[in-house]
Amino acid sequence: MTPARQGAIAAGGGAPADPPFREALARFERELDLPYPERADLLDEIAADLEAAYAASRARGLAEPEARAEALREVAPDGPALRALSEVHRPAVRRALERLPRAARALAEPAALLVPFAVVMSLLASEVPLVLFLREGGAATVLVLALGGLALLLDLTRAFRWFVLRDHAPASLAGHTATPLYLAAATALAGLGGTALNGYVVLARAGDGLIPPEAVSAGLRESLSCAVTGLALSTLSVLLHGAVAAGRRALRLPDPPPRP
Repeated sequence: MTPARQGAIAAGGGAPADPPFREALARFERELDLPYPERADLLDEIAADLEAAYAASRARGLAEPEARAEALREVAPDGPALRALSEVHRPAVRRALERLPRAARALAEPAALLVPFAVVMSLLASEVPLVLFLREGGAATVLVLALGGLALLLDLTRAFRWFVLRDHAPASLAGHTATPLYLAAATALAGLGGTALNGYVVLARAGDGLIPPEAVSAGLRESLSCAVTGLALSTLSVLLHGAVAAGRRALRLPDPPPRP
């Protein structure tokens, strides 16, 4: 509880936990184009000031409706004030993007996303020989890379919007879903399934005498490349998703409303 909130309660008016104030604060949150946590901090200050003004008006003998209206008149910021606050706190990256022509701005964000995505994939390729695994794993490895790359790209897109552009509009925050986790699970399963399928083919051909027995171990080893790729990508996707979720909590970003 903030000092202003404590002072409002101690003044004898009580905290106005009423729909008019909740609606006003919800409207301020919609109209404020501020990044978090600045938006949350400002809303806390406005709420505390409203409660303090309400308590002071009640202490002067005003009735409850008049005290609420008086508090809103004294404390609530108007449209120009909200726009001025939004302009002051607009991130430098967004300012730079807004100066670009419309066509260039439409390409700037996807181009910026390719950089971290390329870095992640290059780091993965440095640890896992992807070219060799593509040859050994075949079509199943292509599916694994497609699913895992999509999972990484989704979370990298969210991280870029929320932490670099600091775009915290409701439409942007609504993108907080568990889709990357489902894709990570599909990536791991596709890797394991591809390994099982390739191993089955190796054993079946060995049983039919199409490959010599001494080549079975090499065939089974190559079959494992699909599982290694899938598990590596899925693990990286889960870690990245957890980091993005931790960043949301650190910025005090609100969770999207539950879907009906």
